[in-house]
Amino acid sequence: MGWTLPEPPTLVDDPDLHVLSGTRRIDPIQSQGLHFAFVIPSGSESIRLVSRAARPCDARPWVDDGRRLGVKVRRLSLRQGFGVRDLAIDDPALDRGWWMVEQSDDGPSRWTHGDALLPCVASGILEVTLCGTLRYPVSTTGGLVPVRRQVA
Repeated sequence: MGWTLPEPPTLVDDPDLHVLSGTRRIDPIQSQGLHFAFVIPSGSESIRLVSRAARPCDARPWVDDGRRLGVKVRRLSLRQGFGVRDLAIDDPALDRGWWMVEQSDDGPSRWTHGDALLPCVASGILEVTLCGTLRYPVSTTGGLVPVRRQVA
């Protein structure tokens, strides 16, 4: 029929988790397994938790989940001075860039879309604990690609 399958994308395990404050990228100061810590400077605006994203059905076609998923967050906390404030993962303010809360025996968690707004974060140390990631494509190619044949 003249169709050929595209090359599969290169997949990586690193979610490239970082924070954006406006347009400024903030990389983690600490990263151990699924635990990340970020310094949020004073005067920061529009804090977003950003990562690579993938659809589970792209890597495993038998999985019926077409959502675009970033990282699965178990816990968010903010250190300011000597105090630590947990940010509820089911807070209604976490509405842009977040999927619905999922319950498990370990407690609530939720996936990001890959770019999740954190409206309740001020300056301090933002600690993010994940409970899930995916294999992420480095470059995305489309579906079937037609092969053009030369006509003599």
